[in-house]
Amino acid sequence: MTRTTAFSPELESVMNFKVGPEVATSSTNSPVRRGNHNRQSNWYTMAFIKLNYLRNLESGWDGYRGKPVSEQNAYFALSMLTKICTDDTPAPHIIPGSGGDLQIEWHTTKGDIELNIIAPYKVNVWIDYKDHEEEIELTLGWNFDSIAEHVKKITE
Repeated sequence: MTRTTAFSPELESVMNFKVGPEVATSSTNSPVRRGNHNRQSNWYTMAFIKLNYLRNLESGWDGYRGKPVSEQNAYFALSMLTKICTDDTPAPHIIPGSGGDLQIEWHTTKGDIELNIIAPYKVNVWIDYKDHEEEIELTLGWNFDSIAEHVKKITE
């Protein structure tokens, strides 16, 4: 099976944003909501490269039956990150799961956040603030406002 080194042309065209203040348009001129960031942001570049790499893993990459990260999960992860990160957000750690899922993580002196993307719009979240005794567990669908606030608190 030949794997490519970029997202499919359809998804690549959607990701080819024209920068605007709050809403961008893709090369197909359809509106694409985006967070307060620039495609040149350090986290964006690093995430794009890492997600592309993880999509191109060979089957069995983990020594067993590990699947490469699906194109849908990779695209969803990048889209989600554009909604929860700003230009100043440090790049997250992005780790593949053996089932084609993804883990996106930040570990700082203020706390830890782990986002497990099982499928688009199915995200399990774990948050642990260093100054709180209780951990937070959430399941996200399409609204990422609450997670954006947690990412900001832990990474600023």
